[in-house]
Amino acid sequence: MDVDIIKSYLHLGYALHWMPPLQKFPYGQWQKAPVPGLETLEIQFWDLASQYNSTDLNLGVRTGKWCTPEDGYGLLIVDMDLRSKAHMEECQEAVEELLGDLARFPYVASGRGLGGHYHMACPVNKLPSSAATTVASMYAGDTKLYVVEYSQLGSS
Repeated sequence: MDVDIIKSYLHLGYALHWMPPLQKFPYGQWQKAPVPGLETLEIQFWDLASQYNSTDLNLGVRTGKWCTPEDGYGLLIVDMDLRSKAHMEECQEAVEELLGDLARFPYVASGRGLGGHYHMACPVNKLPSSAATTVASMYAGDTKLYVVEYSQLGSS
């Protein structure tokens, strides 16, 4: 567990939670849980590490109104999830058409190297109301592109 990384995410207003090794779904009753601080995250880490007999846990971000990168804003993550490289360029262009200049958003590449996630601040009153909400869709070639907001996102 890298406390400095956790502190940097907390400083950015991110709501964090742990996920068991090799899993992308949060541990425990995260949906109704309050946003944990550093001390709670440390306790949860060691409890979960003991339970799974591993310190190789994943750290997830609870998006939406729980993350506050700016006052009055929540964290929105746009997922560009590709299944093949055949339409990568077209999909990238479609996302740019929807969002504008992508260079202004932090980006995390997919582990498969096909697509990834764009992170952005969104006014709380404009956030989608539920997990995995499709906020837009369009075609890139013969591939339908969906822009989806997630209530949680995991990363290793």
